[in-house]
Amino acid sequence: MNAGASGLASVIIPMAKAFGVRVITTVLSDEIASSIKHLNADRVVVTTKEDISSVLKEELENGHGVDVAIDCLGGEIMGKCIQYLTHGARWIMIAALAGQKTEIDLKNIYVRNVRIVGSTLRSRTPEVKAQILSELVEKVFPKIESGEVKPTIYKTLPITEAEAAHDILYKGQNVGKVVLTVR
Repeated sequence: MNAGASGLASVIIPMAKAFGVRVITTVLSDEIASSIKHLNADRVVVTTKEDISSVLKEELENGHGVDVAIDCLGGEIMGKCIQYLTHGARWIMIAALAGQKTEIDLKNIYVRNVRIVGSTLRSRTPEVKAQILSELVEKVFPKIESGEVKPTIYKTLPITEAEAAHDILYKGQNVGKVVLTVR
């Protein structure tokens, strides 16, 4: 899971851990790494100090290869990392905040049966959205209710301050979710 301090990661990481998944995530600094310690990722890569593609290569060689990558960054690094996934792995793109283009050695895709999946909820049909919601209610909501999965809330603001909330997100100041309340 790239962008370990993102709102999405604040939910995905504890959810994955609740289901027994080993998690590797990335952050930009030691300070940010400290701020997400509570998420209990197995490995937090500070990308200003370590190259994530080298880390994934090491993990693969040590028997801890990545089966599923959830990527909201994309960009050049995606093409460098994809070759270090396990056989049959999936790289799921949900956004391209670091850039929309990358270079991929296609042989890595077909020889190792790696799948690149583009995914966004917006383009799904109402029926598919209903099925996803049904599975969330059945499998994930119990873990939220028990406290096993708890998102990180960076800041809660009244809806009248939506512009300030957007500004926080735009500047990347948040570690976790920015929540708007309606009264």
